[in-house]
Amino acid sequence: MDSDTRYLLAVQLTKGRDVSDDRSIFKKAKELSQNQPREVVTDGLQSYREAFKKESFTLREPRVKHIILENLGEKPNNNLVERLHGTFKDRIKVMRGMKRFERAEELSEGYRIYYNFVKPHLSLNGKTPAEASGLLRENGDNRWLGRPLGLRSKRNLTPLST
Repeated sequence: MDSDTRYLLAVQLTKGRDVSDDRSIFKKAKELSQNQPREVVTDGLQSYREAFKKESFTLREPRVKHIILENLGEKPNNNLVERLHGTFKDRIKVMRGMKRFERAEELSEGYRIYYNFVKPHLSLNGKTPAEASGLLRENGDNRWLGRPLGLRSKRNLTPLST
């Protein structure tokens, strides 16, 4: 998640917590953003450390900074992501859990789209993360609203501005 715009780059559900799972989420986020982040904030899980080294470590400048949180009170923190996890878990609880892993993956990707393109955020003055990041047109034309996902095309989306 981009901490400035609240744009959720990638979501991934896994059956375990190993380096390959963590590498794939770092890779997915990097591909979607088309940029190397300035910094990555994670908790102290060992597999995050290994995945970060394999996906983002370089000797060239600028280097990506890996901030590993050792306790909850540290700044910067990952409270935004943890809050999102809580919201998603609350939704799943009402649904009495998920019976199939594939369905859970579909729901999480759908929620990512809703979160980024439809849901206004108070912390962004009523804008969606897509609006805050410059993904949508200046006139406020949100083509994600009112258009079935299967009918969208790449020409309807404005790429991230640099």
